[in-house]
Amino acid sequence: MNATQVLAMESPKYPGRLVRALIGRAPKQLHCRGNLELLLSQTVGFSGSRQASPKGLEVASSYAAQFAREGWTVASGYANGIDLASHRAALAAGGSTIVVLPHAT
Repeated sequence: MNATQVLAMESPKYPGRLVRALIGRAPKQLHCRGNLELLLSQTVGFSGSRQASPKGLEVASSYAAQFAREGWTVASGYANGIDLASHRAALAAGGSTIVVLPHAT
């Protein structure tokens, strides 16, 4: 398994759009495993209910698969429901995903 890499905010691999989007609230470090190039890729985020309806899961899966086929990376948490449905659909469509696991220090 890949070792965890720590990216400081000053690192060229740290996603600048995260810094810009969170305006002063971006984490000073990211602890990452896997393909770090995905952090700089065109990415779309999915978030939703853990208890989504079948229709909600279908819609999220459909959109995630469509984005993946267009070359976008799908990012989401790891909760049951919309999060996992979007990861599974993107991967099934041949795409890449980023799992975001928050950790407070």
